[in-house]
Amino acid sequence: MIITIMSFFSIIPFWFAAVLLYLASPKQQFLTSSIHKPTAYSMTLVIVLSGVIVLTLQYPIISAMLASLVLMMFSLVSVTLISGYSVKRLYLCSTLVFLLSLFFGGVSYVA
Repeated sequence: MIITIMSFFSIIPFWFAAVLLYLASPKQQFLTSSIHKPTAYSMTLVIVLSGVIVLTLQYPIISAMLASLVLMMFSLVSVTLISGYSVKRLYLCSTLVFLLSLFFGGVSYVA
């Protein structure tokens, strides 16, 4: 099976890291003041490394790093495009990403 359980579970940390990076921007529109940049960057680094570790449980290190780069680029672009709408849309999309990743990861674990 090409798509495995770790592939779906690794989407969640990269999405959360992209949201953290967006909330650290001074141009973000959801919080009254942006998150402190060094704190957000260090948390993002830890979260991305955890996502890479989750991917290395299933794939070789080079493939995991390439997949993490693709996931991070997808997350950054998606969060940026979604942020142009209301905060409810960001919450809805984040909830959908989490639930669909958990659902498909769970289905592939059971099947």
